Amino acid sequence: MPYQNKKVLICGFQSFAAQGLPQRLLESGCLVDGFARRKTGPVFGLRQQISGNADKLTENAEFDQSYDIVLNYLLLKNGSIAENEQYLQQLIDFCLQKGVKHLIHISSVSVYPGRLVDVDESSPIETNPSAKGAYGALKVASDNYLLHNTPDSICLSFVRPGFILGKGLVDPIVGMAFRTPFNRLFLLGNRKNHVPITTREIVNRAVTVLAQKETTALKSKQCYILVSPNSPDRLTYLKQLSTDAGYGKSPLWLPNPLWQAAASMLGILELGLNSKRNLRKPISNATRAQRFSSTKTATTLGLDLEVDWRREIIASIDGQERNFSLPPPIERPMTDPSKIGYIGWGRIVQQKHLPALKRLGLNPKIVAYDLFERTDPNGQKIERIDISPLVPASLYVVATPGPQHHQAIEHCSKLTCPVLIEKPLAYNEEQLNAWLAFSTTYPSSLSVCHNYRFKSNVLQMWDFLKRYNSGPIKHVDVWFQSPPVANESTPWLRDEHRSRTLLYDYSIHFLDLACQLNPGEWKLNLARAEKNYRGETALIQGQATSSSYSVSFLLRQGSIPRRAKIRFVFQNYDATLDFFPETFSASMSPASPNILRRNASDLAKITRQKVYEKLTGKDSDRSHDLAILSSLSHSEQPLLIDRLSNFYRLLFCLGDCVYA
Repeated sequence: MPYQNKKVLICGFQSFAAQGLPQRLLESGCLVDGFARRKTGPVFGLRQQISGNADKLTENAEFDQSYDIVLNYLLLKNGSIAENEQYLQQLIDFCLQKGVKHLIHISSVSVYPGRLVDVDESSPIETNPSAKGAYGALKVASDNYLLHNTPDSICLSFVRPGFILGKGLVDPIVGMAFRTPFNRLFLLGNRKNHVPITTREIVNRAVTVLAQKETTALKSKQCYILVSPNSPDRLTYLKQLSTDAGYGKSPLWLPNPLWQAAASMLGILELGLNSKRNLRKPISNATRAQRFSSTKTATTLGLDLEVDWRREIIASIDGQERNFSLPPPIERPMTDPSKIGYIGWGRIVQQKHLPALKRLGLNPKIVAYDLFERTDPNGQKIERIDISPLVPASLYVVATPGPQHHQAIEHCSKLTCPVLIEKPLAYNEEQLNAWLAFSTTYPSSLSVCHNYRFKSNVLQMWDFLKRYNSGPIKHVDVWFQSPPVANESTPWLRDEHRSRTLLYDYSIHFLDLACQLNPGEWKLNLARAEKNYRGETALIQGQATSSSYSVSFLLRQGSIPRRAKIRFVFQNYDATLDFFPETFSASMSPASPNILRRNASDLAKITRQKVYEKLTGKDSDRSHDLAILSSLSHSEQPLLIDRLSNFYRLLFCLGDCVYA
């Protein structure tokens, strides 16, 4: 019979392993029908989809009068061995009824005895289902039933794949480990036991090749093992899964003799208690160290069974591609700046910029400009900016009060060096557009000092994300609270409603951190505000969305301690930034006292450090140091004003809703 005319029935076409097979068989010239116990939506490649009871195949009138090949993917996972054997008898009777010449049964490498170290196509399968776990017992019973009850008139091919990787994989650890409260996987059993890996694509190719073969070229009963020859051991596999899919840090494991001793002790305990539960079996099975060879199958089917399993793991698990970019490393400039200029000479310069230059080991000449000519207590001469032209320098910093930043554009127009503008860049769309227009003709970089992006806990988070794949970002929660604005020492900030202090000064860093993973457009979905008796904005609450994730925020000021928390919800785990003091934590496991204790320990440590710094006058905060280096760097700069423009537009929209 020509291959193109073969009629194929797939029993269990809805199964994970069978996805994509109908299309492949159709492209090969087969006429393909599918059977499932429940009705489903249309599947490309199937001529007709048939549903019904698995134990009444021979009574189902929807089938064709005849089939050449039956592919059996169906396993009654929630059924007993007896129920599965009843279905298999129906399958055999159906094959005889429809004149089927070739039955291809999709089995598993789990049918082989745990005592075998090296397994190949000639190895005997387990005959005692009770020696296996629940899934393995059904597979063992099914293979043995077909082996002993399928008549010789039907060619029986056992396809025994290893662990199948493919899109839609539900659980990549499948009993090999479990999550601990320590953000680490705990490996079960022998760490040297191999994980026999294959892919759904390879299984589909192998089944298609078998379907092409004429029955005269087949043996009455033959098995095919589908396992990649470069399959890893359990520890290697779990380490890769931990880093590439964010399942945890390096896995924990116990020496195999301890597992063997545990199995022996449970066996003795069961004998003493006359227990019918075989607790020893799963532990005993886990201590094995099996290796699988599929050389004969590869030769017989003419297939390359080797798998790039590292790549396939990530391709199999949903949502592993990041929808954001990690910030580039900050490079120190090739030459130190010889001169740095300041437009504005307020407290931010004294408290942050000058100490940062000292910590960086830079000793540039400082030129300063402000509204009034004077000499500060440290001997620094400040020129009057309206009558003194700006001299050339390696870097200029705009450190005027926020509402006056845009006035520096005129003064910067004759410069050619990088310019760093203290936050906030602008207070409205008009000021932002003025900066953006200026940036199109300015010969160097214009960046904004959102220095919280360089806080120690934020840098810890970036480092963690680099080591452990987070998958895409899904949502961010921001919670910030501050003491009263009325206690602010700077007069213009105390006028909260006019200066929009709670939003534009106090909260801007935390909203920026929440939104930084999407430099694209943001939409404000919800905003509400409350005022206190003095007419100040006491609370801002709302939600914003981008094309990739959403942000919820609650910002408030009043008779409360200063605190802030930002929780990033990624596909694979959560990451939390706490401020005042700064700490970072990641949660790769269920909430546990251990994680809470560790967070408390980190908080106590950083609090002691902050108290010591206050008493000694030292400052470990390096965020302004790195912001200055970033503005001087020739590498990619995420703080350029055009990359922050969409964030500021969201800020203006929220500000108009709150302060209008």
